[in-house]
Amino acid sequence: MLLNYILTSAGYEVRSADSSELALATVATNPPNLILLNIRMPGIDGLEVCRRLKADEATKDIPIILVSAFAENKDWMAGLQLGAADYITKPFQAEELLARVKTHLGLIQANRVLKQQGALLLQINEQLHAEIAERKTLENELRLSLYRAESSREEMLRALKNQLSAEAQLRESQSFLADLVENSGSLIFVKDHEGRYKLVNHRWEQVTRLHRQDVLGKTDEMLFPGPNGSQFRLNDLDVMHSGTAIETEEFLENPEGGVYFISIKFPLRNENGSITGICGMATEITDRKKAEMEKARLLYILESILNEIYVFN
Repeated sequence: MLLNYILTSAGYEVRSADSSELALATVATNPPNLILLNIRMPGIDGLEVCRRLKADEATKDIPIILVSAFAENKDWMAGLQLGAADYITKPFQAEELLARVKTHLGLIQANRVLKQQGALLLQINEQLHAEIAERKTLENELRLSLYRAESSREEMLRALKNQLSAEAQLRESQSFLADLVENSGSLIFVKDHEGRYKLVNHRWEQVTRLHRQDVLGKTDEMLFPGPNGSQFRLNDLDVMHSGTAIETEEFLENPEGGVYFISIKFPLRNENGSITGICGMATEITDRKKAEMEKARLLYILESILNEIYVFN
């Protein structure tokens, strides 16, 4: 069959069906990426096959290209109204057939990428809301602790005067943290199976202080020599070996001490389901860590002050 020969010669995997019934059974058993459907088929005609495929949840999204040498305009219009993506008339040029097949397969891949990006954006949004809620909880706990400590004894107010400056700095720090969380994005990155960076976003550049032209094609071990790069790679391998998403805390050392992240990583797969790399998003939590340490420090100071108060009868 000429059509099979053209597609097979171009490197495509082709499955043929000599009847409508066999075509429907084959698609139901092993759905293809694209269907080339002859309108004139023995038994059930191609338009009815198209209608059944588009009515089935399992096959409705598979693009269909109608093929016929004798169809009239009304047949093409009926097929398109049923949900067919395109049509081609016989005799056709091999270049035209291959161009249309390539176009529709490309649209399939583009839709898959858009779905992945939509899921990733949803995760980023959920993570951001969770960070904001956690920050508000931390602020409320800190304010409550300060209120209880300050209201415990009138005499304690004199001892806390030296802490007013620190408290003002803490409020300033909290305000800065609120602005930072509100306006900052997450770090987005893609790596291949060997750990080489394929994509990084602007936030990633800001945090790591590396330019993407110096990053793409390199691994974490090359960019971050030492335990940081090795740990990043181990976490990536966990994702690829398990085949599932993971959420983990990661740390990147820098001259100011370091940056903490909550990272969500998930595997990327090709059309055959094989894992080809990982995609991840990381939300910086360094300020949250510092706020927790500041809270612990203030509570320790307040406890020490309470222990130094004496009562004389």
